[in-house]
Amino acid sequence: MATYVELTTLQSDTELRNKIEVAVAIAAIAIMGEADTVPNNVNRRLWAKEALAHPITVAQEMQWGAICANAGLTVAQIRAAPDTNLLAVVNSLVNLYATGV
Repeated sequence: MATYVELTTLQSDTELRNKIEVAVAIAAIAIMGEADTVPNNVNRRLWAKEALAHPITVAQEMQWGAICANAGLTVAQIRAAPDTNLLAVVNSLVNLYATGV
């Protein structure tokens, strides 16, 4: 398990941020194709539009969420997480960020 100090260092990890940026874009594209009946769809689409327009900013915002969602892992495990795991974490966080505000 990573310490809080170790987790803080991940916030400035550019390789991790780049991976999250791609995961954000993939999630956003998938959301744009969702049915209107998906819960929170309007806010999810607003989030997706923002994510596609400003992927770096949205990835920076989501990075803390992704780090904290994996706080039980070591720094090495977080850094080595497969792309599919990062996408799953981003997908799990979208509704926290998709508030329409």
